[in-house]
Amino acid sequence: MSYRLKPGETAAHMTRRVAKEQIREALLEIRSPETDDAEKVHQLRKRCKKIRGLLRLARPAMPKTYDRENARFRDLARKFSELRDAKTQLTTLDHIASEFPSTDSTELTEAYLQARQLLQRERADLREARSLKNQDDRCRNSKSELQSIWKDAKTELQQALDGIDNWKWRDGKPGSFESLGEGLQKTLGRAHDAMRTATEDPSTDHMHQWRKRVKYHWYHLRLLQPIWKQGLAGNRDDAKKLAEALGDLHDVDVLGETLRRFQKENELPSGADQLIRRLDERRNQLSRKALRRGRRLFAESPAAFSKRCRVYWKLARNDA
Repeated sequence: MSYRLKPGETAAHMTRRVAKEQIREALLEIRSPETDDAEKVHQLRKRCKKIRGLLRLARPAMPKTYDRENARFRDLARKFSELRDAKTQLTTLDHIASEFPSTDSTELTEAYLQARQLLQRERADLREARSLKNQDDRCRNSKSELQSIWKDAKTELQQALDGIDNWKWRDGKPGSFESLGEGLQKTLGRAHDAMRTATEDPSTDHMHQWRKRVKYHWYHLRLLQPIWKQGLAGNRDDAKKLAEALGDLHDVDVLGETLRRFQKENELPSGADQLIRRLDERRNQLSRKALRRGRRLFAESPAAFSKRCRVYWKLARNDA
């Protein structure tokens, strides 16, 4: 199943079809006995983001549906955000530590090991609080707990799936590009605005907001790429790389906030300053990298890009 437009497909049909495919895949992944909880969380959050990206593209044609369904999938993903962050912070810390030169001080190493212990402890506490057990957990109640965890998510997904055929398409010409073009241009315009704000003040919140806008634009490019693969492939690849750089930056920021909290609570040894400094250096590198990529990706104005895609759409439908 592909997250993309099919040749000759109308905008309305694509929106409903892709939403159904993503929800069905999410349900299969949740029900899979071979998939552990951490991977289920990752996949469910990814499906929710892809559906929200799809909804943003079609938003002008179905504003009421957008408001309802976007809130649904936003809230569903948020239920698992802490679990995602807990795992990612460990991965990010290990990546930073892997770049320590062999001449680094013992204090820095001790700070890293202590920080890792604290992160592991917090993750274990969170998993216990949310009743997320590893598959090798021998707790006799783990099976019923696991079923309970995903029950609400499965119910929410099934309700969303059952209602898709009733999504109302306001555009009188469901085969036209107008509604998608408006959604494409609006989302891209917001990404441009977010980049300008992040350039002036690359704070954690500003960079995170930019990242979200870039990811939605990347999803739109994936959906629309079949209208002319060669013409949009470069934009899609650049958007993906920029989203990944901003994602890495966000992970560093989340870890930095946690380490500073540990430090404030006097839970880290004296080498914590060196560890946080290394983290800040990594953040600056990623920030500069993202801004360079952003300037290239967003060299074309939102209006010009949307106009170009409108031409591709018409040509593709004539060829279909």
